[in-house]
Amino acid sequence: MFQNLKITQRFLVVIVIYSIALVAVIGVSLWGMMSARDGLKTVHDKALLPALMADESISKIMSNRMQVLLAFQHAPGGALAAIHTHPTSQHIDAIVANRTEANRIFKAMEALAISPEDKAILDATQSSRAAWRVKLDLAVNAIKAEDFSPDTMAAFLQAGREEGAAAIKTMVNYRDAQVKRASDAYTAAEN
Repeated sequence: MFQNLKITQRFLVVIVIYSIALVAVIGVSLWGMMSARDGLKTVHDKALLPALMADESISKIMSNRMQVLLAFQHAPGGALAAIHTHPTSQHIDAIVANRTEANRIFKAMEALAISPEDKAILDATQSSRAAWRVKLDLAVNAIKAEDFSPDTMAAFLQAGREEGAAAIKTMVNYRDAQVKRASDAYTAAEN
């Protein structure tokens, strides 16, 4: 049958076959690119974003610890009191702002926690976070009352080593679980 065709007809048949093959290759390529895009979106939205939020939450805990330590430098008669030209309320305001942002972040993390494992790890962070906040509140109330005594400072430093460190550790565990999940999703998207 192919022998009965003129050279131009043969050429046209070859062009049609190549065109069909090209369309098939383009279709498969587009499907692959869309699949990769969806996989990367999953990596970002489901795992990487919560890991970044956990990092930001850790940063807020550390920032609040620093604000309390800076506020204690306002102790009357202390060597550093003279260099602080602002009121202690500036540090209290920073703690309040950090807490508001930390609450927003935590609610967003709760909304993104879909698996029972994620929820269990996030619940653990909630309990350690609550214990830290109780101790932080004690320090903030002492600062508001201008109680800069060594006992108050010692209690806060101990709380930072215990409850503060526990809050950070549980948040690091959550972050690490999310990073592992992101890595697993990346591996799945790569294959």
